[in-house]
Amino acid sequence: MSFPGNPPTDRTIAANAGVTIKRLASGNLLVRPSKPTAQLQPRILNALPAVLLDRPTRLLRHFASQQRWLTYLLYYDLRFGNWFIWLPPQRSICTDEHIVDLNFCNADQVPCDDFRLAGSFGLAGHRFDEDWPASVPHFDGLHLFLQPANWGTLTAVIVAGGEPMLIEPRGMLIDRLDDIDRTLLKNVKTV
Repeated sequence: MSFPGNPPTDRTIAANAGVTIKRLASGNLLVRPSKPTAQLQPRILNALPAVLLDRPTRLLRHFASQQRWLTYLLYYDLRFGNWFIWLPPQRSICTDEHIVDLNFCNADQVPCDDFRLAGSFGLAGHRFDEDWPASVPHFDGLHLFLQPANWGTLTAVIVAGGEPMLIEPRGMLIDRLDDIDRTLLKNVKTV
């Protein structure tokens, strides 16, 4: 997977300015916009709602069955502390060539200017276990990797100050029940 430099385009994606992440003594992660504004100030990085990964996980499994890769980009709304996941335009020729277009060329929608690129979500490649730091995107953020050999397993890496560190995914994901879940649970009796 590669994230090419920005080729000439008339589209500037403010959200791709990214963030820097600093690990605090408390264990919290402080996220700062790379290009701060009056509205975009540093804040503690909130956990990612796991429900955001449901549909992307299905598409990742589908493409993996065809020996192709996809990469989603994780954006963080610094004003309100919310996560968003985007599927940018990309080219996946085979498992060895995969290019993500950070300019969102020919895309109908782009991330909002208040968002900042703060991570990625994709499949763990065949190199991940052998040389995992080299397979992690080289920008600060939360990078999640679905393990093809075990679909229920995620590997999580935080890159803070350019340094990758494996973390327990549960520390950065939050599972909340929604209204549909609560409705379904009415049919379950626990004893």
